[in-house]
Amino acid sequence: KGWRVPDIFSLNGDPAPGIVTTQDEFAISFSAEEAKDKVRKLLATQTEAEARELFRLCSQEQWNYANAKRDLPTQDWESQVVPILYRPFDVRWTVYHPHVAVHRRERVNQHLLKPNVAMIIGKAGLVIGDEEWNIATATTKPADYNIFRRGGGPTFPLYLYSETLFGTERRVNISEKYLALMQSIAAATPEAIFHFIYSALHSPAYRARYGAFLKTDFPRVPLPQSAAHFASLAALGAKLVALHTLDTARAPELNSLRFPLRGDGANLVSKIEYDADGWLRFGAARGFDKVPPEVWNFKIGGYQVAKKWLDDRRGRQLEHKELIHFGRTLVALDETRRIMREIDEVGVVEALS
Repeated sequence: KGWRVPDIFSLNGDPAPGIVTTQDEFAISFSAEEAKDKVRKLLATQTEAEARELFRLCSQEQWNYANAKRDLPTQDWESQVVPILYRPFDVRWTVYHPHVAVHRRERVNQHLLKPNVAMIIGKAGLVIGDEEWNIATATTKPADYNIFRRGGGPTFPLYLYSETLFGTERRVNISEKYLALMQSIAAATPEAIFHFIYSALHSPAYRARYGAFLKTDFPRVPLPQSAAHFASLAALGAKLVALHTLDTARAPELNSLRFPLRGDGANLVSKIEYDADGWLRFGAARGFDKVPPEVWNFKIGGYQVAKKWLDDRRGRQLEHKELIHFGRTLVALDETRRIMREIDEVGVVEALS
C-alpha cells in the first residue's frame, strides 16, 4: 500500500549505487593528505611494474597506467580530493577523478559534491542475511558501492544540480505526484518529506511486520495519517539524519562525553575486545567505557558498526580527531536506539493497516 522508494525519488532515473574505485588500496585513504601523497607516488614511478609494486591497481581494461601518468599532471586533480562515506560512519578520502576512483557513478554522486543529503537504501534485505532489515543510512557525501556488506548502496539524493546559462540550478528530486500528495496532507517541505521517509524506515515495528517484503524489494513508505502524525515523524527523522551524518550543529549531543576514553598507552588499534561491563578496548589498556551492549552490537547494512570501524583500523595509530569521530559514532548509535523506540510510539505500521 505504500510508495516504493525509487518511485518517490524518481527524477534521476533508476537508483545508482556508490563509487567503485576498483583499486581501493590506491584510491581510498584515511586523510586528504594521504590521498594526495598516493597520487604523487604513482606519478613519480617510471614504469607500471613499479607502480604495481606500490599499490594493488586494477586491470588494464578498466584503468590505464600510461593515460593516468599523462593526464593527471595536466589536470587539477588536487582540487578533486573529497571525503567519501566508505562504510557506515566511516569517512575516508578519495580523488574524484577517473584515473583514481575509476567508476564514479556520476549520475548520482556529482550531486553529492554540493550541499545535499541522500538516503542510501538497499534493494533486497536477503543479500545481507541479517534477521532484521537494516540496509538504510544517510549521507551528505558520495558513498562507496560497498557501503553495505552486500548488494551495493542505491543512493537517493534530495536535490539534483545542473548547470545552466545563469549558473548552477538546484531542483528537488521528489516526484511531483508524491510531493503534491504529501502536501495535501501536511504543509510539507521537501526536507521534511525526506525526514518523514527516513523516520518511517527506522521503525522497528515496520521492519518486523514487513520483513518478508523487505527481503526482496525496496521498501514502500506509508502515508502519514494526519499533519500532526507527519510532523512528529519528520522531527524524529530530522534528528536521525543529523546523528547519522554526525552533524553536531543539529545534534549537539554528539559532543557529549557519554562514553569516556579510558586507560593509558598509545592509541594503537591492536586488540579489540568488549566485556559485559561496557568496556570497549581497542588496545592493550585503552578504550571507551560504559558502552551498552546494544550500541556495541548495533548493525547497519549488515555491519556491526563499531566493530567494523575498529577492525578496519587494526595496526593504525588513531589520531585525536579519529577518537573524537568514533566517540561521536557511539553516541549516534545510542541515540538512534532511543529515537527508533520513539518512532514506534508515534506509530508507522498503523498507517498501512
